[in-house]
Amino acid sequence: MEFNVLFVDDSKQKVSQRLRNLLPGAGDHLQGYGGIVCRGALLPEIAWDLRELCRTTGFGDFDEFKWSPKAGTTMHALDADLRQAFLAAVCDLFERFEIQLLLSVSGAVADLEEDRASLHRFLTESISSAVSGDFGLSYVFDLPSNGYGKGGPQFLKYLSTTCADPVHRAPRVAFELCTDSTYSRLLQAADFATSCSLAYLVGDRRYSDLYMQRLVALIPAPSAAWPAGGFWVGEDDATKTALLTSLGEATPAP
Repeated sequence: MEFNVLFVDDSKQKVSQRLRNLLPGAGDHLQGYGGIVCRGALLPEIAWDLRELCRTTGFGDFDEFKWSPKAGTTMHALDADLRQAFLAAVCDLFERFEIQLLLSVSGAVADLEEDRASLHRFLTESISSAVSGDFGLSYVFDLPSNGYGKGGPQFLKYLSTTCADPVHRAPRVAFELCTDSTYSRLLQAADFATSCSLAYLVGDRRYSDLYMQRLVALIPAPSAAWPAGGFWVGEDDATKTALLTSLGEATPAP
């Protein structure tokens, strides 16, 4: 059985007028989980190449790269051309190692905490689909040191206390853990892929448009290994239509 590792981060993005035009009555934010799936056999090489890319770009050992970096960080200090070249190189790495992208989005809502439970349900469906093929999976969540992001710990609590359905418990998941993304370049890569994708979905295209066509190509289409594909949307039909329309704008023409 092949062994894969899923690196997961959660993100929320402010809804723009572009999405409001598609989804009247949307809340203030769109939130979701995203993850990059790496083949276990290639994980050491992937991690090494990503660390080397960061080093040659000028990041110190514990300087994170993020989609929305804080002022005073190395990522924030990069000039626009270097930042774009760096993120394009991260996309190159995704493609070179055939890394896949999963997105689980619950909709644009006003109450983020109220929507968290449905988001957890969609993520369990994502993981269940991911292990439906002939491979096992382990997953790693971000546990930010500043305490802001609680998605990883809350999801693990959901799995252990709420998700009793053995199908949704994904029996071929070998382990799950949370760690600070400061110490994981692959979690930082998951932050980029997730936050860039959600920015694109809400209609914030100023920078996400540079990478989204490449990212959307990494999302698995429905298949025997991925019965539901790699993009899950909330149950509301209007939300599904709006987000699929937005995502479709990044899909290359055949």
